[in-house]
Amino acid sequence: ASSPSVGRPDKKDGKSDPVVERICTKFKEAFDMSVEESVKSFLEAELFSDYAAVFTSVAVAERVGAWRVLDRQRKTKKVQEVPKTEPPIVPKPTEMFLDEYTNFNDEGFPQADADGKPLDKKTEGKLRKEFNITKKIWEKFEQEQNKHFEWVLYRARREIFEADTLVDYPADIQHLRPVSMKSKKALKVIIRKVPTDVARAVFLDELKQMTPELVDPKCRKDKKLVNVFKGLNQRCFKSVQDRVVDKLMALTKGDASIWEGMTASKKKDKGKEPKPPKEPKGLVNPKEMFSMGKDADKYESFDDAGLPSKKAGGDELSEKELGALRKKHEAAKAVWDKNAEAMKTYESALKAFNASDADGGGDDAIPMAQKEKICRDAGQEVVASLVMKLLYDKGQDLASEVNEGKKDPEELADLIVVQEFQEEEIITDPILKAIRKFDEEMTNKISTDVLRRFFDALRDDELGTGTHIFYGELSDPEVAWAGESLRDMGKASGGAVAYADLKGFLEEQDVSDVPGRPPANLVSTLMAKRMDNWLGGAEVTQLFSPRSWRLKLEEEANADRRPKDDRSEKKDKKDK
Repeated sequence: ASSPSVGRPDKKDGKSDPVVERICTKFKEAFDMSVEESVKSFLEAELFSDYAAVFTSVAVAERVGAWRVLDRQRKTKKVQEVPKTEPPIVPKPTEMFLDEYTNFNDEGFPQADADGKPLDKKTEGKLRKEFNITKKIWEKFEQEQNKHFEWVLYRARREIFEADTLVDYPADIQHLRPVSMKSKKALKVIIRKVPTDVARAVFLDELKQMTPELVDPKCRKDKKLVNVFKGLNQRCFKSVQDRVVDKLMALTKGDASIWEGMTASKKKDKGKEPKPPKEPKGLVNPKEMFSMGKDADKYESFDDAGLPSKKAGGDELSEKELGALRKKHEAAKAVWDKNAEAMKTYESALKAFNASDADGGGDDAIPMAQKEKICRDAGQEVVASLVMKLLYDKGQDLASEVNEGKKDPEELADLIVVQEFQEEEIITDPILKAIRKFDEEMTNKISTDVLRRFFDALRDDELGTGTHIFYGELSDPEVAWAGESLRDMGKASGGAVAYADLKGFLEEQDVSDVPGRPPANLVSTLMAKRMDNWLGGAEVTQLFSPRSWRLKLEEEANADRRPKDDRSEKKDKKDK
C-alpha cells in the first residue's frame, strides 16, 4: 500500500474552505522537502523512539499469535487441496455497464447515460443494486481463487523440499513469483535452508503480514503513547509554524486564483496597535548573569548554560555552592524565557498590524494579515497531513522488519524456510549457458577443474543453436592441454577462468606463424600439441589424415613425372 498523500485531512463536519484547499494543493505540487524534514525532526525527538518500540512489540505479538494458530491447524489437520474455481458467468462489475452508460467513477460505476446525461436517482439506485450483487459474486470468486493459488504455491514449494533447490512455479501462479525492483522481471527462488522439523516449516509470506493500518490503532491506545498523541499535530505545528507559514505565503504570492471567492476583511478589524510587554524586574540573560556585572570577578570558567564551573583562581565549587548558583540560574532563566515568549507574541502581532492595510496582490486586494491567517489554517492541515504520512512511512519500515523475520523469537525463527532470490538471466550465448551449470552464483567464472564437464555441457547444446556441439568431441588429453594453455596464458589465476577469457580462447581462430610464440587460443593449442607429438613420434597421421597424405603424395609424384622442359617453361613464365 502506498503512503497517504500530502494534502489536507478531511474535516470532521465534512466542510472545507476552498481557499485553504487550494493552498494545500499548491504546497503539494511545489514538493518542498524542507517543511517535511522539519516535521520529521520534531517527530523523531517527540515520538518515533517510543513509537518504534511499541509498534514492534505489538506487531511481533500479533505475528507470533497468528503463527501459533496456523501451527496448531497444521498439526491437527493436514493442509487440504483447494480445487480450482470456475469464474462467474456474469460479467465483471467494471464491465457490465460499458455499452449503455458513460462517465464511470473509480470503482467502475456509471454516472451518466450513453448521451452523457447524469443518471436520475431511480436509475442510479437500480444500477447500484445490480452492481453490488455482481461485485459480491466476483469478490467471492476471487477469494476462492486466491485460496487455490495459495494451495498451488504451498505444494510447489514442498515438491522437492531440500536445501539449494529451485522452486518451480506452475503456470497458473507465475504472478506470485517475486519481481526484481531493478529489472521488473520475475526472480528465481532458491530454497537455501530447510528447518529440521520439516512438518512445521513455514515460509515468511505464509505468516500474517503486518501493516501500519493493522498495528497503528493499537499503538495509539498504549499507555506509553496515549499522552504523546494528544495534541501532537498542534505541538508539531507550533514548532514549525514560522517556516510553514512563510513557505505558504511565498507560494501564494501573486497568485490571484488562490484567493478567488474570498472577501477582504474590513479595515475596522485592524484594532489598536499592540504594545510591547513590560520588562520584568531584574531581567538578565541567564547565560551571562555570572560572567558579567557584579559577579564577573568571582568566577573564571562556565558551562554552555552559563553556570560557573570554577572560582576565580581555579578553585572548584562545592556542591552546596553549585546548588545555590543553579537555583538562581533557573529562576533567572524562567523570567528570561517568559519575557522572550511575550516579545515573540508582540512582534507577530505588530507585524500583522503594520501589514493589515497592505495590498495582498490579488484582484480582491486581500489584506496581508488576512492572508497570513488563512495560511496558518492551511499550515495546520499541511502539518497534520505530513505527520500522518511520516507516521505511515515509519510504520511501513517497522512492519517490513517484522515481516522479514528480523524480530522473530527463536522458537519461530528456527522454523522459517530461508529463501534466496536471484535475477532471472536471458542467455543467448552457448558458452555462458554452459558456464552457468557450474556458476550458480553468477560470478561469470568457472574452475579449470570442471573443463571436461564444461565441454560436455557445450555438446549437450541446451540452447539448441548447434554452433558449439563439436567442442564436446575433444578428448580428455586435449581438454587437459586447454587447461594448461589457459594457466600458461595467465587466464586462470587462482584456478578459475573468466567467461570473457574462456570465450575468446575458444572462438578465436588465428594461428601465429611467428616461431616460438606460445598458443593464444584453443586452435593454436591443439595444433602446437599435435605438432609436438608428431615431432616426437614421427607419426604423420597426427597432422594429416591418411587420405590427406595420399592426395599430397600423389600431387608430388605427378610433379616428378612431368617433363623437365615443360616445367622449365612454366617456371620461365612465372618468373616473367
